[in-house]
Amino acid sequence: MEEGLLFGLAAVLYLCAISAGFIQWGLRRWSVSTFAVALAIDTFATVYVCIIRAKVSIWPETFHGAMGYLALFIMAVHFVWALFSLRGGLSKKCFHWGSPFAAAIWIFAFVSGIPK
Repeated sequence: MEEGLLFGLAAVLYLCAISAGFIQWGLRRWSVSTFAVALAIDTFATVYVCIIRAKVSIWPETFHGAMGYLALFIMAVHFVWALFSLRGGLSKKCFHWGSPFAAAIWIFAFVSGIPK
């Protein structure tokens, strides 16, 4: 139950941070900080669910698990990219090209884990 709340909170924070970047026509420190909190919550929830509670190996055994790890990796790369984008330059100009892709992968991984 608590993992559902954690992943849900991470989803809300992550999508708020991404959406704010589009609405404000650029990144702000508060949106990157929100992004960092979402990444931390998602990482903690993933470790809690996959390793501690389920007592399985670190390698995913399901499609949802594989998508979750892929989404977490992409989210981490996207966060590092956001940090570089705060400094300006080419990374700032190209940042929003990758945002919809990263968000779509994360949302797909999130939705694939919702029980039917």
